[in-house]
Amino acid sequence: MDGKKTSRIAFVSTMGGVPWGGSEELWSQTALHLCESNHDVAASVYDWPTRPGKLLDIGRAGGRVSYRPLKRKLVGRTLEKIRQKITPGPLDTEAMAWLSKEKPDLLVISQGGPWDGVPWMTACRSLGIAYCPIVHAHSEIWWPMDDDLAAGRAALAGARRVFFVSNANRNMMEMQCGMRFENAEVVVNPWKVDSSTPVPWPSDEGITDIACVGRMDPRAKGQDILLQVLALPKWRERPIRLNFYGDGPCEKSIESLANLLNVQNVRFRGQVSDVRSIWAENHALVLPSRYEGLPLVIV
Repeated sequence: MDGKKTSRIAFVSTMGGVPWGGSEELWSQTALHLCESNHDVAASVYDWPTRPGKLLDIGRAGGRVSYRPLKRKLVGRTLEKIRQKITPGPLDTEAMAWLSKEKPDLLVISQGGPWDGVPWMTACRSLGIAYCPIVHAHSEIWWPMDDDLAAGRAALAGARRVFFVSNANRNMMEMQCGMRFENAEVVVNPWKVDSSTPVPWPSDEGITDIACVGRMDPRAKGQDILLQVLALPKWRERPIRLNFYGDGPCEKSIESLANLLNVQNVRFRGQVSDVRSIWAENHALVLPSRYEGLPLVIV
């Protein structure tokens, strides 16, 4: 290999709820692979106080990672409003400047929700940049308003590809847009466990251990549903133990709910990096999500 970069590929993550999640694995692993394959790679993500290690890995591999402000101070918000009045655009000034400067051959937009990437897609269309959104999650509660529908349809129809991580998400998007996407494709999220060696069945001491693995956020993951079920008399008497794995923005409120309902057979295990150890201790998985794409815990 002569060292010449072969393609300019850029990535944008629109996930702003937490610093990292399962949706970030697909694009970040792809970006790292492209860096190692001698492509020119750039990425734009929100700037959290603690920067995830996988973003640092992309930088060490030669990629350029740009950090957008998660929240602007009052002065910054005021200046941006003035700029938008003078020169209206789909993105804020800094994001538009980054995209114009990078001018990639392809922009991959990893969306935290189904519509987050529309401004980026609209900006790409105005600059003549090819783009591909990845739709990681969708739900009936995210039905588009009529005022937003035309922009969303045009943005998705103009994509080189629209990637979904499940057929259910694709079907939901097509129903909400009232159109079929001929440019749609379903891709599979990466898995993080070596499947060549089976995990031994956990010991059986008369109690069935059930794992609920995911971000501690009932709005998406539905941990509150499990606690309400376990609070029912017939479930209190059964020899089961629920183990919550993960961290997130609602840990304290979930623990408070468990205390309120006096659910005793539940343990909060925190974030665990060794996924195999979870299945070495648990007999089953339960996932009461209110909405999903293709959860990595299932893959």
